[in-house]
Amino acid sequence: MRQHLPLPEGASSQERAPSEHVARIGWLLLSLMCHGSVEYALYRDRFGKSKRRFQDDLKKIREIGQGRFIIPGRTKGGRALLQFAAGARIPEPAARIGRAYGTLSNLAVALGGAFEQEIHTAVGSQSRESGVAFLQLRGPKPSMSERVAQVYSELESAASGPAMIEFSYRTNRGDRSMRRVEPYLVFVRAGRYYLVAYDLARRDWRQFALDAILGKLTKVGTFPKRAVPPRYLSDAAVGWITGNFPSNVTYSVSPLVAAAVTSQRWQADQRVVSLPDGAAEITLAFCDVGEAVRWAMQFAPEVIVKAPPEVVSAAEATAQSIAIAYQKLRKERSIAG
Repeated sequence: MRQHLPLPEGASSQERAPSEHVARIGWLLLSLMCHGSVEYALYRDRFGKSKRRFQDDLKKIREIGQGRFIIPGRTKGGRALLQFAAGARIPEPAARIGRAYGTLSNLAVALGGAFEQEIHTAVGSQSRESGVAFLQLRGPKPSMSERVAQVYSELESAASGPAMIEFSYRTNRGDRSMRRVEPYLVFVRAGRYYLVAYDLARRDWRQFALDAILGKLTKVGTFPKRAVPPRYLSDAAVGWITGNFPSNVTYSVSPLVAAAVTSQRWQADQRVVSLPDGAAEITLAFCDVGEAVRWAMQFAPEVIVKAPPEVVSAAEATAQSIAIAYQKLRKERSIAG
């Protein structure tokens, strides 16, 4: 049976930040698997803990490795050695584990921002293998400015309280208002960080972009935790913006991009119909008309909205606005020329 590193007492599997204890155990276990030994001096320099704590953490690893590997009770010159139990399946060679380290390090760098911080906290940042990792991620990293990083840290602290917070928020229309909320989690979509919280004034769940949270965040008391609605825990790439338009939207996809579009998992319940000429239709669920239109626009003109009529009209209006903007630009260039 696969054994998992223990979570801190009272934590759920959905809490993202590992405790210091879990980080130490993870670092020790991976170091032992990779190198066959670990020095107390490295442990002390990394975590600033005593030799007694070092021995206590090794004891926990012995419990994890029962029947598979052992660590002698006495360390030699401050070094703990890993020995595999008789008949135990020997893991992959150290080079293979080193590549796994390199992949994790590469993953941390590729994701950037808070993800990089979380991964390096769990497994360390010194373990990138020399050379080029086989698996790499290429794409836009979530932007985490100094201000967003500060807001993220304060929200994480409040959620662990748990403490209600109050802040000034700027909407997409430019309006500002004070919000008092119960913070629960932060997720990333399209390069932006969003807070999922229960808005006490509106008595409903809301999402807040961290870069639109202004001024000082103030803790204003504690709260009993609620269950987060499943829609805010979904890993769907699209259809995550809440609104008053719950509907399925069907798109026509040209043969030129059909393979690329339909091979991606946008939502768990997406429906794809392949057509004889190589084209396709894909149906996705949205609660926001604007998001439904923007999804098609990223593939324009190879993807167009087919139904329902209100989304078709919105997409057409957007396309006309884009055409007018380019006509205006062409006119300005002709005058300037």
